[in-house]
Amino acid sequence: MNNSIQEKNENPVATLKAQSEKFDFSKLRASRDNKAANSGEAIYKDFDRMDFVIKDRNIDKILIKALVNRNKEGFDKIWEEYCEDPKIPSDKKTDQYKEEIKRFYDLGKEHTHLLPKEGDKNKSYRAFAKEVFKEIFEYANAQVPSDSILEELVTNCNQAGYEAGVFIESQFALSQHSLTILSPKRVINIYYVDQNNVSVRSDMTLPILSQESDVQSGDKVCDLSSSLEFTLESQDGKDDVIYKDGKLSLTVPRKLRDYKIDGRSLFDTIKEYFYRFCEKLGFKFEVEIEHNFGEEDSLYEGEEYNFEGARLVFQEQPQNYIEDPDVDPLNKKRETSP
Repeated sequence: MNNSIQEKNENPVATLKAQSEKFDFSKLRASRDNKAANSGEAIYKDFDRMDFVIKDRNIDKILIKALVNRNKEGFDKIWEEYCEDPKIPSDKKTDQYKEEIKRFYDLGKEHTHLLPKEGDKNKSYRAFAKEVFKEIFEYANAQVPSDSILEELVTNCNQAGYEAGVFIESQFALSQHSLTILSPKRVINIYYVDQNNVSVRSDMTLPILSQESDVQSGDKVCDLSSSLEFTLESQDGKDDVIYKDGKLSLTVPRKLRDYKIDGRSLFDTIKEYFYRFCEKLGFKFEVEIEHNFGEEDSLYEGEEYNFEGARLVFQEQPQNYIEDPDVDPLNKKRETSP
């Protein structure tokens, strides 16, 4: 048995999926009183803390760090600290790579005049952040989208941005079972469709740890994985943009069903929070739940639901469907032997 198959069998998962042509994007955007997001300070600090993929090309965080250069260090100092970092592989300490870092450092210097000055009352990082996004698109050999789309990315494309709701709802569910989330990893995929349209996919991995006390976490239990997809569309030169074609998924490991309070499993709790979050976004449509649980969990396998408000109804009943009054209506399908 190869490693990938073995890993899949040892750690089966369920993926909750939701999608909608139109949804309430205002629930994803930063609120008006979020000064850090609206001033561009949040993305300014998060540029090199997140992973960006533009047009299927991974953007090197080291190059972004040199481009932004928050510490305002000289290039020689940056290169010295970089070479002394034991985590940096030797193939990225070559003269050729040094030239690439220097190129990004120089590009950043061209835009430093856009940064707020000391003593400025209303500090705005937006103009600088927009130029960083432009450089990132050009580095990926992708065309730069419209100004209104760039403005939207500056405001909401940060660690507290698009998937903050998924993080918060997951944390609520986990805390009931003495579990916590530590240092989520985010990857932002942006694909240029045309000047007025970009597709965005925000992937987030949530490491789940046991909570030993209010201030101390214990061993890692597993990972939750979420993915949020949508299209940003600008409107013929208007300042605002439209969010459409939303898709949301949350992948939950099988082992979370073993965490129970009063007979209720954590898996069921997470499902409940997922549905509530979908409702907040206006995702009142088909929700598909996929599983690769083993035979003993066939009750959960291959389910499809029609999501209508707070009610879940089976989309289709296969021939081997068995009605069982003792089974929870959310999970009442089981396979029969041929």
